[in-house]
Amino acid sequence: MKVVQGLIGWAIIGFVVWVLWPSSDEAPDDTLVAQVAGGSQEQQSMHCGSVAGYPPCEIENGGVGCTSEDRLSEIMGYVTTRDEQAFRTAMTAYMATGECTIFEEGDTVHVVDQTVWTQRANVRRAGEVATYWIPRAYIWPVD
Repeated sequence: MKVVQGLIGWAIIGFVVWVLWPSSDEAPDDTLVAQVAGGSQEQQSMHCGSVAGYPPCEIENGGVGCTSEDRLSEIMGYVTTRDEQAFRTAMTAYMATGECTIFEEGDTVHVVDQTVWTQRANVRRAGEVATYWIPRAYIWPVD
């Protein structure tokens, strides 16, 4: 019974997010823009650079971005387990092939896609077409 209740709860949350989350091909509702503009920096970061009317995002402290979520998960696994040698080896190989990159603090990015559950964003640097998955926590609205 608890499993069914849990699934129903997640379904409701998913539906609410789906209904309230602005899609990337729609202009945001002015009310939503005002709420976000007056909200916390974390609230603003959920919308920056993703739809018309929102400011672009910038990378706050720098970090790693990869062309696939799987590759990013692999790299973040090395960071989480503090395996510096594996991290260096993987990053050297993946940067050579263009699968991963390093974002510098202050890089301006535009959000192409984002995930709700894993809190990741697929971004591209301003003026570039290549996209990379990064942890959503890396980005904040441009002041």
